[in-house]
Amino acid sequence: MRGQRLMAGVAGALFLISAAMTGNAKADGPHFSKASLKGDYMCNMTGSADDFNTGSFTDLSFATVESYDGHGNFLGHGWQVAPPYPICTVVVGGAVQVNSDGTGLRSAGYGLCGANVGDSGTYPQAIVIERNGARYDLVGLGSGFVLSAYCIRRDSH
Repeated sequence: MRGQRLMAGVAGALFLISAAMTGNAKADGPHFSKASLKGDYMCNMTGSADDFNTGSFTDLSFATVESYDGHGNFLGHGWQVAPPYPICTVVVGGAVQVNSDGTGLRSAGYGLCGANVGDSGTYPQAIVIERNGARYDLVGLGSGFVLSAYCIRRDSH
């Protein structure tokens, strides 16, 4: 009888400790920072560019490899497709600010090519970091482009 009460007390204590720890983990949630973005990311971006002279839009896509240093800086390169123009290379780089909830802002400088070379410049983008930094999504905030993207970190093993 005494052993049963002891076991019941131990089981009850373990249950309360487990419940308290689980509750704290859920209440705190993940915390993100610039360090959450570190390593190489493969990015797929699609959207449209506005030609202010004609008022027409050109569909465009980017595939880039972007390297983050864990301190809020990134550099990358890739390819741009904007039919009917040929595929050409593009460079990107800039800085990112990260809030603890995983949202943030990215200032991305693009060296564009082909028909869009005149649109090269720095553009603001909103980001949302997911999966402890293994993925992030972004959307363009500047005028002239309607863009969205997702980027996935490449595993290093």
